[in-house]
Amino acid sequence: MKRLICLALTAALLLAGLSTAFAEDALVTVSCPEAGFSTRIPAGLEAVYDEENGLQIFTEHPGYIPYVLVYRRPPEGKFKDPVNFLNNVYREYMENTYGDSMIGTNPCKEYEVGGKKLYGARYLYQVKGTTLCLLRLIEVRDDGDVEYSAKYIDGSGEATLAVLESAVQYYRTDGAVYDNLLSITVNGREYRLGNSTVDDFIADGWAFQRENDGMYGFFSPENESWFYAKTVNGASDAPIIYLDMWWADGVSVEYQGYGGEGEALTGRQEDLWTWLKTAFDAKQNEDGALAAAAPLSSGNSLQIETNGERVRLAIVP
Repeated sequence: MKRLICLALTAALLLAGLSTAFAEDALVTVSCPEAGFSTRIPAGLEAVYDEENGLQIFTEHPGYIPYVLVYRRPPEGKFKDPVNFLNNVYREYMENTYGDSMIGTNPCKEYEVGGKKLYGARYLYQVKGTTLCLLRLIEVRDDGDVEYSAKYIDGSGEATLAVLESAVQYYRTDGAVYDNLLSITVNGREYRLGNSTVDDFIADGWAFQRENDGMYGFFSPENESWFYAKTVNGASDAPIIYLDMWWADGVSVEYQGYGGEGEALTGRQEDLWTWLKTAFDAKQNEDGALAAAAPLSSGNSLQIETNGERVRLAIVP
């Protein structure tokens, strides 16, 4: 799709001079313990958190545009090239999603927001004759990169961008992170939950298809079976935090974490079924599957389930 440079009021102008838009005593703290961060937003606004989108702050009417998103990536999911992600990967996603309704892109540049330097790009598309703008910002951090987004009607984003600036300025981490915990060997290749990406599977020659629910489906000709993967934010270069495999025989598993009394736990077993029964307080479900929740040092947990032929692995808050 041909990319156009929008001639409308740019985000740089909208963001300028907003540092005093809200007095500090007019702000309230919003904590997201599930992702280990907090920030401050104007009192009276509705904010909700979900695992897929992060913290969503509605700046006018709950459930509708305009709104601000704050999403924390785990340390293992750091952007390799945030400029390329905004200019190419995410732009292509927007073009594929909105097709001919996509009318323009302002390429990545550096913005100063809330006293921080961030990478940012703008994407413009039309819905029923109205031009919407999505401003997407990336803050590179050692404790987990942060993605901020503001979606609003183009030319009418001042109030929403002021809320965005507060969210950026007062963003704080609370220490909880995803652990690199579990490695699993699939057809002789080892992958690590919370670290390996869909791109790693693709580089190893796996064919895949994107499912309607955002999962990635992979087919194994050797096993004549499918397995499914979910990443932190749906992107192929983000860490995988969920695997649903239709076979488990011969799967090699390594766990590193902490038990209920704080003791260090490690383990490696070729037989996942036996390992679950001996290493954790595993319980058998009504369908015969063995399930266990392994505590992690971050306060999250690793959910493991297998019936000897199928295994599900997931890192959850």
